[in-house]
Amino acid sequence: MSVEGREILSLPSKKIMERIVDAPQPAALVHSISEEDFYFLVHDIGHKDSGELLSLASNKQWEYMVDLQVWEKDRLDILSMTKWLGLLFKADPTRLIKWLISEKTEFLK
Repeated sequence: MSVEGREILSLPSKKIMERIVDAPQPAALVHSISEEDFYFLVHDIGHKDSGELLSLASNKQWEYMVDLQVWEKDRLDILSMTKWLGLLFKADPTRLIKWLISEKTEFLK
């Protein structure tokens, strides 16, 4: 993780979004955050308020977060899947469709 990424995670969650949005390269900054830290950051901010953060996230960050949220052992939790795919759709609909087709085909069966 970059120095700036570590520094950002030490801030209160409301300040984190301000710093990310004000960064010269917000997507690069978000990508520098580990998948695990990204997951906790989304939960700290609140999933309903993290649309902009989700739109800046990497596919690996999406994958990590969605996998933790929608699987219960080896079964999909349909309600959770619907909620999280809806959040990703609001964040970046075109990217979500491409991501589902290329990386999450099990959701489309």
